[in-house]
Amino acid sequence: MSCKMLLSIKRKALRKRTWFSELSNIERGLINSVLNAFESVKSRHLVAILERIIAKLRKTLESGFARMVESVGWELVRRRILQAVSMGCLGARRWLDDRGFAEFLTVLELNTPVAFKA
Repeated sequence: MSCKMLLSIKRKALRKRTWFSELSNIERGLINSVLNAFESVKSRHLVAILERIIAKLRKTLESGFARMVESVGWELVRRRILQAVSMGCLGARRWLDDRGFAEFLTVLELNTPVAFKA
């Protein structure tokens, strides 16, 4: 694991003000110690620990829209695929890999007035 990548994530977390709120003292200290002591991490055990911390930070660093796509957009894609397949469009299964379609449906959902929702 490269310390450049670790430093990049630390800077983003500091900029977004999640470094102190999301990580414990031990997690912050571990990352700071690794950044000060190494250029790259080779220990599998240490890499596994750092990956858990990085996953925690990445989750908080993603935008609100990205979280909406994950929670709402992919569910809407799944529903549209089921509708299309039930009407005979077997090629609709390819939509499951289309992130742009999920983003499109999320934008539609966000901009649909409450009066029009079932």
